[in-house]
Amino acid sequence: MSRQDALIGFIREALLGGASDDAVTADAELLTTGLIDSLGLMRLIAFIRKEFGTDVPYEDILIENFRTVRCIDDYLTNRPAGVAG
Repeated sequence: MSRQDALIGFIREALLGGASDDAVTADAELLTTGLIDSLGLMRLIAFIRKEFGTDVPYEDILIENFRTVRCIDDYLTNRPAGVAG
């Protein structure tokens, strides 16, 4: 399972109560459409920490890093060298 698939699965199951529709895709706007709220974002960050062993510093919690699943995946892939995770 890819990282994007894991993120989509978590969002569907844990944050949207098992939504099986196509609302959550790699390019679906998560925050600006209200698909997930601020509490959901914190739960998503906790999932990232647990599932991928990656801490997300407060200063990195920006809309451009968490706008879509693809943005999250890009953020996690392109973290600066020397950052744990």
